Amino acid sequence: MPPNPELMYKIAKQLIEKTKELKNKRRYYFNSKRISKRINEKGAARKISTILKRLKEKEIINHDATYNRYYITELNKEKLKRYEKELERTLILCYHQPLNHLEPPINIYQIQDGEKKLIAQAKREGTFKPIYHIKEPEEYTIIFHQYKNTGFKITHKDKDIFKVQRTKITRPLQGTFKDKRITITRTKGRKIELNTTHNKGLAQLKSYAFEKALFTYTEEIKELRIPLSAALFAIKQRDVII
Repeated sequence: MPPNPELMYKIAKQLIEKTKELKNKRRYYFNSKRISKRINEKGAARKISTILKRLKEKEIINHDATYNRYYITELNKEKLKRYEKELERTLILCYHQPLNHLEPPINIYQIQDGEKKLIAQAKREGTFKPIYHIKEPEEYTIIFHQYKNTGFKITHKDKDIFKVQRTKITRPLQGTFKDKRITITRTKGRKIELNTTHNKGLAQLKSYAFEKALFTYTEEIKELRIPLSAALFAIKQRDVII
């Protein structure tokens, strides 16, 4: 399960600031407790420890095995900045007040200026209507077909801009986008991936915490990120059966 993206962003931001103070290959040593104090998250030391291990595995930060502590130099600055940008592009999805709605809307958040901000909301048309509407920042409609020719399509200004369907019950969802053949598959760990023949990981939705998900995408799919993330979240949560 991916760690908290907001906490990850705070850690990256703090370490980037520290690299600005480092010259001539000087090192800044730290551990989870030290970082928790720096970012004012004293009760999150265990979560921070998990995040630091992940950053080490990605070779974004360094680890001193002799003293079991992490460190960075000014050479880590660019890696941390790329990681920060990756977090800013990630969409966070969850239900809006699920206890107050029979079919709760899907909230879509993004980290902006270090804060999680609501950027869109997908509302279902009705309990027996597998149709979702997004009003802002642009209008989109997501229409699911659950029984015959199962799949879904996304429309914008009454024009179909994305469409996939399942030709056989055992086949993944398939379609075309920008003249490329695409497939949408569910993998282990309740992860859903969108791939092309030559490009795997075009977009990906991963479970995160309870009834939450993280949506990551490449530049190629950026224009579809909001409606596509909502569609994949509805599939992951089994709000629609396709």
